[in-house]
Amino acid sequence: MWRAITFLLPAIAVLGIAHAGPIDGTAPLLDGRIIGGQNTHIGNHPYQVSLRLDGHHFCGGSIIGQKLVLTAAHCIFKDLLDKYEIQYGVTNVASRKNLIKVTDIITHENFDTVTIDYDVALVILATPIPLGANAKIIALASNNPAAGTNAIVSGWGQADENGPTVKILKRLTAEVVAQHVCQEKYREIDDITNRMICAGLVGGEGTCGGDSGGPLVENSVQVGIVSWGVGCAHPDFPGVYSSVANLRDWIDANSP
Repeated sequence: MWRAITFLLPAIAVLGIAHAGPIDGTAPLLDGRIIGGQNTHIGNHPYQVSLRLDGHHFCGGSIIGQKLVLTAAHCIFKDLLDKYEIQYGVTNVASRKNLIKVTDIITHENFDTVTIDYDVALVILATPIPLGANAKIIALASNNPAAGTNAIVSGWGQADENGPTVKILKRLTAEVVAQHVCQEKYREIDDITNRMICAGLVGGEGTCGGDSGGPLVENSVQVGIVSWGVGCAHPDFPGVYSSVANLRDWIDANSP
């Protein structure tokens, strides 16, 4: 088995943080950029937030409580806690409105930066999010979606692999892939564990990097968290998401 975890999170360059280069080859990218997809409005995805670092969009997240956001553990640098904030209720992240500071972040104690297992974190906010048409709490899944189910992923990632991150919220449809199929596709690259689910994207659309931590949603219920994959919308490799259902006990136990 060979793997290389490459961190492609846009604010890293802004902050001057050394980004992790390839390890032992070429393979998974911590990802989430929306490749292709359609422009949408926050009112269609009112649970979506931007996790910002040092004033810049960095990762996606979802509202699961008025002072609580769900995201990916690999989006978190605990020593930079005072530089995090979230932005809610906006379609365009270039605006400076609807910002709330972060007071604490809880990452899963078993999160593994090599295997990207247990890739989940809770973001605690300084003040409550004012709920309304453009800011709503999303329900969390108790069961994984069935293979073949269509789900929606949204975010502010890149419109193409080499382009800048977009400012307008985008969405696309992903088809959930059977666990054994995903495990076989990634067999030579990395393990697909029970804390992961996969969703494949067609027609050159998919996720890639910059909206890690964003929600995968089916029938208004969050089933996944954008985590990692190979390349950008690679036709042979579905995107890998943290399984909300299989991490639900931890989420519930650690929610303030």
